[in-house]
Amino acid sequence: LQIKDPAGLLAFLRINHVAAPTANKEIRQAILAAIDQKQVMQATVGDPRYFKSCFSLYPCGSPWETDAGNTIAKTQSVAQAKALLARGGYKQEKLVILQAVDSQLNNTLALMVADALKRIGMNVELQPMDYQTLVGRRGKKDPISAGGWSMFATNGIAIDYFDPFSVLLSGAGDKGWPGWVNEPQVETLKSQFAAEGDTAKRKEIASKIQVLSYDTVSYVPLGMINLPVAFR
Repeated sequence: LQIKDPAGLLAFLRINHVAAPTANKEIRQAILAAIDQKQVMQATVGDPRYFKSCFSLYPCGSPWETDAGNTIAKTQSVAQAKALLARGGYKQEKLVILQAVDSQLNNTLALMVADALKRIGMNVELQPMDYQTLVGRRGKKDPISAGGWSMFATNGIAIDYFDPFSVLLSGAGDKGWPGWVNEPQVETLKSQFAAEGDTAKRKEIASKIQVLSYDTVSYVPLGMINLPVAFR
C-alpha cells in the first residue's frame, strides 16, 4: 500500500446561491457552522492515517493556503449555526441534497451533511441518484418546488483547486460553476492576482479572495483524503 498522490482529494459541499432558502447568505453561513469536518471524515474514511481537516479554501499543501476568514468553519458551533438560521429568517423551508449513491465517498459525505443540518433544525431531503444524473441536475437553476436543488457533496483531486482560479472560488454568477456564486470583487481580485509578479503580494490577494469566499460561502470544505493504492 502506498499513497501516490501526496496532495490527495478535497471533499467539499457546493451550495446553490440562486434558489431559496440557500440564496440567503446567513443560511449558507449556518450550514458552514454546522459541519464538523472530523466527524465527516471519520464516517467517510475511518482510518485517521488517510484523512485530515483543512480550513483553507486553497487545500492544505497549496502555496496559497491560509487561515484568513475561516473563523466560522474552524470553530464549528451548533449554537452559532442555530443563531445564524434565526438571523436569516429560516422558516423550515425544504433543502434538497443531491446524493450520489454510486460513490461510497460521495454517498457518505451527503449522509453526514444531512445529519449535521438536521441537528440544527433544518428540513432536509436527500434525493438519491447516480453521479451522472447529479451532474445533469446541478445545472438547473429552478426553485426547489420545480426540481431545483440546494447542495451536493463530492470530492475531487485537490491540486485542481490549489489556486484562486479554482471553479470553487468563482464569483462570476451565472457564468460560473453550478452554485453560481455572484461576487464581482472576487473576479477583480483574481485579475489582480494574475497580473501581480511579487509572490508576497499574490499571497495577500489570495487571502483577500478567501475572506470574501468564506463570507459568501462559496463552498464548505469537508476535509482532505489521502487514500493509498495497492500494487505489487
